[in-house]
Amino acid sequence: MQLKQVERNDNWAWFQARNIRQAVYEGVAAELSVPHSNETPEIKSFREAKSEEFRKKSESQEKKAEKQKADAEEAQKGYDKLNDMDDQFDLCNAALAVSLALMGVTALTKKWWLFFIALIPATFGFIMGLAGFCGWDTNFAIIKAIIKILS
Repeated sequence: MQLKQVERNDNWAWFQARNIRQAVYEGVAAELSVPHSNETPEIKSFREAKSEEFRKKSESQEKKAEKQKADAEEAQKGYDKLNDMDDQFDLCNAALAVSLALMGVTALTKKWWLFFIALIPATFGFIMGLAGFCGWDTNFAIIKAIIKILS
């Protein structure tokens, strides 16, 4: 998750840098497109060539910025997928902890019915852990509600 987050942040930073570069190149191209008084034909052709060069650089930065944006959005999707798996493991951990506590109370009170109640969160925790490892989609409203309550 941390690597995906770093990848996303790096791509967004490059996207912003490319936007700034593009704006600078456009500004320089616009400035070079303005003719000067008493300009010789050699200077005029040089100025126009430089203006065109900066326009091409601006277009290049625009294309690269779009790719950076797409890469950043893809990294965000990867992060979100990993975050869903992390939630599954968190829910597994919480359910198994509740189950273990109930089993401890069962051992102290020696009530067998409490042991069977403790098996409910244990089974749920096992299923959530298995879902995390196998990549199963557990995006259900009840599970979202449980995650929201626990977080």
